[in-house]
Amino acid sequence: MKRLLRVLAFFRPDLPKVGLSLGLLVFAIGANLLKPWPIALLADSVLGNKPLPEWLAQFFFSSSKASLLAFLGISVLLLHIVNGALMALQNYWVIGIGLRGLARVREALYERLLRLSQRFHQGRNSGDTLYRATWDTYAFQTLFQQGLMTLVPASLTLLLMLLIMSRADSVLTLFTLLLIPLLVLSIRSFGRVMNARSAEAQ
Repeated sequence: MKRLLRVLAFFRPDLPKVGLSLGLLVFAIGANLLKPWPIALLADSVLGNKPLPEWLAQFFFSSSKASLLAFLGISVLLLHIVNGALMALQNYWVIGIGLRGLARVREALYERLLRLSQRFHQGRNSGDTLYRATWDTYAFQTLFQQGLMTLVPASLTLLLMLLIMSRADSVLTLFTLLLIPLLVLSIRSFGRVMNARSAEAQ
């Protein structure tokens, strides 16, 4: 936890932009969760005989199924466009924040290296020092982008999806939850092999 807080300290100057990025993520998650809704109405109320929700039936009470189909088709398109635009804008902000934080990390690291004695540098492999200062520092940006800015929205999306699924079909939701441990084990197994091969390649 201390390491995470130490990493996030380099991104503190961009805290307002981080908040804006999280706000965009919330709206993008909302649009993403609404994507199946028009398809469900299409299957239930256009192809099937299930009545429309009351708030929607007021607008399409006397309309034909063709106009309802057109409305649902446009809704699917708009939801995908809105979700894609929000995710692209959020990704743009997050990459900028990550790069600025990475620049601060490297500035602090090079200041530290310059304060070290010449004897220290003479006893070190200069290639290894340059590699670590240039490439290993990307871990800060990765932890921010793929850790914080991916873990938070992914967890929120998962919780909201489970809530929606439980209200629609509790048995199917329970079956889905039972598959999560198997998925986690698969990720850990393949991830261990991929990490070993990545370290060998480096």
